[in-house]
Amino acid sequence: AFDYSASFIETAKQMQAGSDIRFNVPIEADINAEVVAKHEDGVSPDVLNKVHFFTGDACQLQQYSGDIGTFDGVVMSNLLCRLPDPVACL
Repeated sequence: AFDYSASFIETAKQMQAGSDIRFNVPIEADINAEVVAKHEDGVSPDVLNKVHFFTGDACQLQQYSGDIGTFDGVVMSNLLCRLPDPVACL
């Protein structure tokens, strides 16, 4: 998994290590609800460790080719529309 946000990647790594992540979601005005992001019961460490997390710029992927390897597929949900140069990512 690859993301520009170091805090997003760090949080993902915490979840990968088995931590539950708690955060508040705004509901209305000053009202918030605490939610917990966690893996379903029974997800083994073997499955969790199949994902490798990297911080980086999706418009500069060639810089990371030695670190991130090759893939059978790539999911770019909510990505291309947010990049300054989407073609550079492709």
